[in-house]
Amino acid sequence: MKDFKGKGVFITGAASGIGFGLAQSFSEKGAKVAIADIRVEAAEEAAAKIRAAGGDAVAVQLDVGNPESWKAAADAAEAAIGPISVLCNNAGTSGAQAVVGVKPLDEMMPAEWELLTRVNFSGPFYGIQTFVPRFKKRGGEAHVVNTTSMAGIMPQYAGLPPAYVATKFGAVGLTEQLRLELMDEFPNIGVSMLAPGTVATDVRKSALQVATYGDDVTPDGFKDGYAEFMEAAMSPYKVAQAVLKAVEENRFYVFTHPEYKGMSDHFAARIAAGWGESADPTYTDPLPEPR
Repeated sequence: MKDFKGKGVFITGAASGIGFGLAQSFSEKGAKVAIADIRVEAAEEAAAKIRAAGGDAVAVQLDVGNPESWKAAADAAEAAIGPISVLCNNAGTSGAQAVVGVKPLDEMMPAEWELLTRVNFSGPFYGIQTFVPRFKKRGGEAHVVNTTSMAGIMPQYAGLPPAYVATKFGAVGLTEQLRLELMDEFPNIGVSMLAPGTVATDVRKSALQVATYGDDVTPDGFKDGYAEFMEAAMSPYKVAQAVLKAVEENRFYVFTHPEYKGMSDHFAARIAAGWGESADPTYTDPLPEPR
């Protein structure tokens, strides 16, 4: 998709962070953007910033884990800015553990697991179910961008909640499957997968707003140095610019932090080393050609 002028772009989690960077970047190219976020006041403020810079933006409230909320938000966005051509499934959360201390899987609260699954995994699924049928019916160029993480490309124990890693791995598989399903019958619908490293997002505030770990945890409970660490991370706008370029080139993988390549290669090598003899040498699976 080379020309974004006048195209509708729907971005989840767009009130801040990478989502807002995406809204800025697409708007600068002439797109009309829908700022979708569960925090409606923050979404309104973000849309106002885009309009103040000369862009066309509307705020819509969206709970990404609720399919009915998706339909209402999609209808409202298209009524305001016209047909959506680009869906950015960007909303995500690390939950409380990333900022107050990581616990192993067997010590996680079920509510925390449910929250991350709902936002990071079910959210993109419902986004696909909402917009891809519209893209197919309407025809013309369209694109889906799913924000995953380097944590979904390779397991990382230190500092990351295990549910975050698991849900991001799931989002990677979801995105790969979508690419395979669309590439032959609907080549007009592009798919990109953003897998960034550490980005300077407002995770402190968002974690407190969506977390389910009780009222006793306050900003004073955040790990020492976490705010400074996040402030020094990569700019969300720079990440968004890389996404925009990938959409223009119809490129699937969007890796913004090349310093992770060695770790990714190590994980791939561990997989390769696991292959051995068949469990049953008399059996062979009929397999399709890899795509």
